[in-house]
Amino acid sequence: MALGIAMLGWLACAGLLAMFAQVPTVGEMLEGRGIQFHLGQLLVPLLAGILCQSSATVLSSGSRLRQAIGLWAAWTLVGVGAAVVAYHRGVQGPWSASDLVLQQVGLVLGITFGWLCTPSLALGLGNWLRPWDAIAWGVITVVSAAIILVPLAPEASLFDLANGWHIDSLGGYIKALPGQVYLALKPLILWVPVGMLYALAQKQVQIKSWIVAGILAFFIVGLPLLAAILNVQDVLEILSAYWGIVVGIWLGTQVSRTSLTPRPNEFGPTNPEPDGQAASAVSSEASRGAREGAPPFRASTGQAVRRSAAVLLLLGVVAWGWFFPRWGLWVLCGLGFYALLLWRYRHAWLLVVPAALPLLNLAPATGRFYFDEFDMLMVTTVAMALWHGVGPLPRPTVSRPLGAALTLFGLSIAVSLVIGLLPLSALDANAFTNYLSHYNSLRIAKGFLWILPLLALMRWTLPAEPGLVKRLFVPGMWLGLAGVVVVGLWERWLFASLVDLTVPYRITATFSSMHTGGSEIETYLVTAIPFVWLAFGREWPATVRLAGLGLLALGAYLMTLTIARAGVLALGVALGVLLLSAWRTALPQAKGGSRGKVAAIGFLGGAMVLAVGLSGGYLQKRLAATSEDWAVRVSHWQTALAIRDRDFSTTLFGMGLGRFPEAYLLRSGTASLPGTYAFLDENGNRFLRLGGGETLYMAQGVPVTDGRRYTLSLRVRSSNANARLGVPLCEKHLLNSFRCQWQVVSVPADGSWHPQSITIDTGLVGAGNWFTRRPVELSLYNETEGTRVDVDDVQLQDEEGGRLIRNGDFSAGGDYWFFKTHSHLPWHIKNLWVEVLFEQGWFGLISFLLLLATVVGHLARAVWRGDRLAGVLLASTGGFLTVGLFGSLFDAPRIATLFFLLVALAGTAVAADGNHLPDSQR
Repeated sequence: MALGIAMLGWLACAGLLAMFAQVPTVGEMLEGRGIQFHLGQLLVPLLAGILCQSSATVLSSGSRLRQAIGLWAAWTLVGVGAAVVAYHRGVQGPWSASDLVLQQVGLVLGITFGWLCTPSLALGLGNWLRPWDAIAWGVITVVSAAIILVPLAPEASLFDLANGWHIDSLGGYIKALPGQVYLALKPLILWVPVGMLYALAQKQVQIKSWIVAGILAFFIVGLPLLAAILNVQDVLEILSAYWGIVVGIWLGTQVSRTSLTPRPNEFGPTNPEPDGQAASAVSSEASRGAREGAPPFRASTGQAVRRSAAVLLLLGVVAWGWFFPRWGLWVLCGLGFYALLLWRYRHAWLLVVPAALPLLNLAPATGRFYFDEFDMLMVTTVAMALWHGVGPLPRPTVSRPLGAALTLFGLSIAVSLVIGLLPLSALDANAFTNYLSHYNSLRIAKGFLWILPLLALMRWTLPAEPGLVKRLFVPGMWLGLAGVVVVGLWERWLFASLVDLTVPYRITATFSSMHTGGSEIETYLVTAIPFVWLAFGREWPATVRLAGLGLLALGAYLMTLTIARAGVLALGVALGVLLLSAWRTALPQAKGGSRGKVAAIGFLGGAMVLAVGLSGGYLQKRLAATSEDWAVRVSHWQTALAIRDRDFSTTLFGMGLGRFPEAYLLRSGTASLPGTYAFLDENGNRFLRLGGGETLYMAQGVPVTDGRRYTLSLRVRSSNANARLGVPLCEKHLLNSFRCQWQVVSVPADGSWHPQSITIDTGLVGAGNWFTRRPVELSLYNETEGTRVDVDDVQLQDEEGGRLIRNGDFSAGGDYWFFKTHSHLPWHIKNLWVEVLFEQGWFGLISFLLLLATVVGHLARAVWRGDRLAGVLLASTGGFLTVGLFGSLFDAPRIATLFFLLVALAGTAVAADGNHLPDSQR
C-alpha cells in the first residue's frame, strides 16, 4: 500500500508541476532568492502521509513504523531516481531541489500527524465542525464561482481588482470564461485520485473533516496573512483541491458502495429457478440478513478494481480532450453527455458507435489522425462498460468455430503488430504524424483492437434476445448513413453539381482518411446501405419505411457520385445477396408487405442501372478505362509483393502492419517517388521539411473571404538548386481544388534561412455566404522533385493584423496541419488480399480466409433459416469484400473496425435459432 500511495502521490506532484509550470505561485520568488515552489508539493505528500498512517491504526506500532518507513523510502527513491535519470539524460527534471525538500517536509508532517491523530480525533473534529460545514461549503462555492465569473489575470492579486481585470469587451469576457474554467479544472483533476483513494480506504469521514478545517483555517488565518503574495491562481488551486477531493470521495464511494443485490449463487441453491422465484428468494434473503443485523454486502474486489479503472480511463479522456488542438471543450462536453447516457442506458453504445463511426471527422482541422476523437469515444465506451460490469444472464453465445477463427486471425494481427513496430521509431514529432513511422503499425492495428471491447460488450453485457440489436444498432447504422449522405450531397452541390455528372469530382464526404486516396466512402456505403432494408419490416411504422426508401435511393445515387467502379460493382453484389435473402424470407408467403420489400430492392437496383447507364458522365468514362487501369493495378500488386523481405519469417508472418508506405519509398525503384515531409529540430527550433516528389500538400484551413488582401510571411531554406515552394490558397474540401490563388517562392540554394513576405489578393476565393462558401485551405508544396525545402514561421495575416494560421512555427508538430496527396499508389496496395499477404504473410492470409469462410457459412445457414439480419450482414460482407478486390480496406482503422463489427454481430446477434420473424410479422 505504501508503494501505491507513493506512486499516486508522485504522479499528482509531477502533474501539478507540469500543468502550472508557467503560472506564478505563492513564493515564486522569495526576496530575490530565486526559490520556486508550489503548494501542491507540500499538500500532496502531507495527505499521503496522513492516509498511510490513518489506514494502519489497527496495526501494531512496529507494523505502523515499517509502513511509514516504506512510504518514505518509496517516495524518496522515486523522486531522487527521477531527478538522477533526468540529469543523466540531459533533460530538465520534473521538479527542483526545493520541490523535493517541500515534499519531504510534507511527508514527515503527514506521517507524524497521521500517527498521532487517531480516527476518534477525526470523528470528534468532524462533529465539532459539522455546524460549519454548510458555511464552509457556501463560502467555497461563492468564492469559486466569483473567481471563474470574474476572470482576473492568474498572476494578479486577489485584492487588486483594478489591475487584475484584463477584459475590455463583452466578447472578450465570453471568450475568457472557458479559460477560467480550464484553470480551475486542471488542478481539480489531479486531486480527484486523492479523495478517491481515501474513500476506497473507508477514510472519507476523516478527509472531509480535515479538508473543512483546512479551508476554514485558510480563509480565517492564511488569507489575511498571505494577502500580499497570494494571487488568483493560488486561491483557485486551493479551492480546486477541495472540489477535487470532494469529487474523488463521491467517485470512491460509488465504487465501493454497498450492494444489496448479491450474486445469484451467493444465496439459495445453485439449481436454476424461474426469474421471478429467484428474484423473490434473493430479495427475501437480503431482507432477512438486514433484519438480523448482518453486515451489508459490499461490492466485490473485482468491482472496485473495475470502477477504479473506469474512473482512471475517464480522467485520461478528460486530460486528452483538454489538450486536443481544436474544440476540445466541445468534444469533452459531447463525451460527457455520452458517458451520462451510458451510465443511465448501458446499451446506448449500440446506437452511438455505429452512428459516430463515419461522422466524427475532425482530423483535417486538428491534424490528429493517429489517435483521434473516435478513439476518445471508444475509450469512454470501455470505461462505462467497466463501470457497469457483466450483464445479467442469459447472455448471447458465440459460435465456437467463429470464435476460434477470430482468435486465430487476432493472433496474426498481434504478431504482425510487433513486427511492424520493431525497431521502435523515436518518440519525436514524427512518431504519430507520419505514415512512414513504425508506429503506423499501431494505427492500423486499432481497426482490430477496438473490436475486442465491443465483442466483449456483446458477449458479456447484452441480453440473449436479438431484439436489442435491431432496436439500437440498426438505427445507428441508419443515422450514420444518413449523415454521410447529407454531407456527401452537400459537398457535391457545393463543389460540382448534383445533376451534371460530367464534372470530374470525387466526393469524400466525412472520410478524411482518403487524403492519400483509398476506397473508404464506397466501402462504407456498400456496407451500410443493406441495413436500410430492415426498415421495411412490419415492426417499423410507415414513416420509417418511407424514410428508408428515400435513404436507399439517395445512398445509391451517392454511390454513383463517388465515381468508384468497385463501389458500383459491390453495391450490385450486395443487392443480389439481399434479393436472395428476400426470396428466402418473403416470397414464399407472397404477402403484400413482403412484395413491397422485394419491390423496394428492385427499384433500387433499377435506379442504379439507370443512373449509371444514362449519366454519360465521368463515371462512364472511368468504366470505359477499366481494362487499362486493371493492368496498372496488377503491376502495382506485383511490385508490392516484390519489395518484401525474402526470409522465412516474412513469408510466414509478413512485413508488419502499416509498413507498406516505407517499403515502397525505399525499395520500389520507380521513377517517381512520393513526396515526403518531416518535422525536424535544430538548436531548439522546430521546422517542417518537405521532400520533392509526387504531389504532396501540407494544408491548413483558413477563414479567408473574397475580395480581400492578405499577407503571407514565412522563412524558407534549401541546399538544392532550383528549389521552389508552392503556396496555393484554394477552395478545397479534401482532394480536388477549385478557385486558387497560387504563389511560388524561389528558395536560394545557400542553406541559409530566408524570410519571405507575399501579398495575396483572394479575388473570388472564399466567395459566398455561410452556407454556400467553400472551405479554403493554405497549402505548402515542394514543386521540384529530388529537392528538400525547409519551412518555418508560416503566418497569414488579414488587413487588420489578425493571424489566421495556427502552429505556423510547427512547435506543436503536426497539430492543425493535414497532409494530402493525389498520388495514391505509394500509400496503398489497392487489394485487400495482397495487403493481408504483404503485412501478415501466409499465416495471416490463411487465417483471414478461414475467418471469412466461417462467417459466410454461418450467415448463409442463418439466411436459409429465414434470418433477415443475417441476410443484411451477408450482403454487407459481400459488398465489402468486392470493394476489397480493388482497395486496401484495412488501411483505414474505422473501416476495419466496421468490418470486424459485422463479424462480431454475426457471431453474437445471429443466434442458433435465428432472428427470423413469424410469418404474421413479415
